[in-house]
Amino acid sequence: MSLDISQLKMSRMKGGKIIAQCPACAACGGDTKGEHLFINADESWGCVLYPGDDGKAHRKDIHALAGLNDSKSAQKSKQWISLPAAPENAPFPNLHHYEHGRPSTQWVYKTDDGRIASIVARFDTKDGKLVLPFSWCRDGDGNHEWRWKAPPAPRMIYGLPLPPGAVVLVEGEKCAEAVMAAGLSATTWQGGAGAVKFADFSPLEGKDIFIWPDNDAPGVRAKDAVVRLLSNIASRIRVIQIPADKPDGWDAADATVEEIKTLVDMAEVVLDHTESEPINAYESNAGGIGSTTKDPDPDDTLRAADGVVEFSLGDKPPQPPARGLGQFYYTRSG
Repeated sequence: MSLDISQLKMSRMKGGKIIAQCPACAACGGDTKGEHLFINADESWGCVLYPGDDGKAHRKDIHALAGLNDSKSAQKSKQWISLPAAPENAPFPNLHHYEHGRPSTQWVYKTDDGRIASIVARFDTKDGKLVLPFSWCRDGDGNHEWRWKAPPAPRMIYGLPLPPGAVVLVEGEKCAEAVMAAGLSATTWQGGAGAVKFADFSPLEGKDIFIWPDNDAPGVRAKDAVVRLLSNIASRIRVIQIPADKPDGWDAADATVEEIKTLVDMAEVVLDHTESEPINAYESNAGGIGSTTKDPDPDDTLRAADGVVEFSLGDKPPQPPARGLGQFYYTRSG
């Protein structure tokens, strides 16, 4: 018996599996937080309150409320459905595309426990670049293989598991790699500016987040959407201000290492839940991103993705107060 994920409420990725509201529990007034139903990477599923053989009747109720009917199951058997992640024993895929050949670059998205969630491949064609997603899929007959399909929503963000501390959120894997090469922790979502709503940003909960938008209209819209989505889970949100002399489309991948460090250091605080009276400059300034003269928290840090290089705040500079991370000091641990 398979479930129709589109019928589930409050579905999201957590710990490499889909968590959602159990429709059978909800029908009895329970599971108001959407935490009872789980769907594993192999599409096995159940309710945490009714495990094993004791849960057979409950699972039948779940399937009656959110299961695929016979016509849908027959249709599904002819289709490949992307899964949240591949199992540990899945072979690494052959990324040769039937039309575009071998990709020039590839970026691997992983779960917190190290399994491959999906792969993004870039092809350089005569018409420019082409970026395609590659996911572990299953057909209705139970066959599994890698296919050129986007992973299901909510999609995992890049670079999991994230190291402790603050993180720079950019648009695109190339930009994330550029920020990491500058020694800072970075992540992105899959699919570009228009796919923000499909991302699972839960790994960013409680973090100090620096958003770096692309310097174009889609980038600004994506930044606005990200701020809204993260406003209830981030401890602090800052936005990198792109210099006025940068061309349209300029992003983190175009910046030098020194520019990356400088712009992150000067990022504007738009939301701060660490204050006794939280500020939300994003909502209070109709003209765009607001600014603050609050001194930085000396406990703030950005850590390199490999955990080797740590960027820490030094003493607070004289007036006017610093914004963002303040002055960088570089220390290399053993």
